[in-house]
Amino acid sequence: RHPSAGPARRIGIGTFASVPASMADDMRKNQLMFRIMLAYAGFWFVGGIVLTSSNALGRLQLGLNNVETSLMVAVTSSGIAVGSMLVGKLSRGKVRLGLSIPGVILLIICLGSFYLVPLHSPSPAEIELVKQLNELSSDPSGMQVIPRALPSKRYACMLILFLLGTASGFYSVPLLAFIQARPSQNRKGQIFAAVNW
Repeated sequence: RHPSAGPARRIGIGTFASVPASMADDMRKNQLMFRIMLAYAGFWFVGGIVLTSSNALGRLQLGLNNVETSLMVAVTSSGIAVGSMLVGKLSRGKVRLGLSIPGVILLIICLGSFYLVPLHSPSPAEIELVKQLNELSSDPSGMQVIPRALPSKRYACMLILFLLGTASGFYSVPLLAFIQARPSQNRKGQIFAAVNW
């Protein structure tokens, strides 16, 4: 249990309105912290897009059913765990921002490599039919609208997603460690609020 950093502070409407001012203040006083905050927030923005795109990749381009598509997300999550543990071991208990550089390089390579895997490009009619089947049945896997991708393409996408997850853990953990360690004790909550905002 940690003591409150600011026991006299009260949460009100002004608390939320103070976030932009807090961010501007941090940008002026600590350029590195502000850049790390932006890099971390940008990472989650891209991560949100990738996770929702994984569903479309599985269902509309690989011809997978719901269970197999969920497995793709699980593979990505496993990669995040591996990358996080690996960068934790390499950090040896210190904040090492430089370790995020291999992570971002691998992230870019993984995202770009999806371009190299020849995937099915669904027509608008196929997309509409898949949507209708999803609304009609809880298990629309009985009808195969999108052609099922060859195993080599499915495994290639799984490998890319695992490496993408590994790169994500490798990239994000040093940034988060920096955000946790750098601010003064009474500013940590405000910094986290600004990052999440």
